[in-house]
Amino acid sequence: MLKVDSSVAHYFQRRALLPNQQIDKTLEDGSLIVFSRIAHDSQILSLIRYWLPNVQVISPNELRYSLLQGLREYLGSHEIRQ
Repeated sequence: MLKVDSSVAHYFQRRALLPNQQIDKTLEDGSLIVFSRIAHDSQILSLIRYWLPNVQVISPNELRYSLLQGLREYLGSHEIRQ
């Protein structure tokens, strides 16, 4: 389950950008709650990273943790060294 910011919601409403995408609801601010069914995290993590910071993982927690851990590793390995 993902939350899509209102600033990019129209892209997700126009066509399915995620595997097996289903829009569950539109919130008052125009953002979306979207479901996607995947067999493996790798199917969706690159798509979520592409849409950051406008898409956030609501559940499952394991997917959110995997995304955050990957971002931390990336940022840690690309620190600006002075």
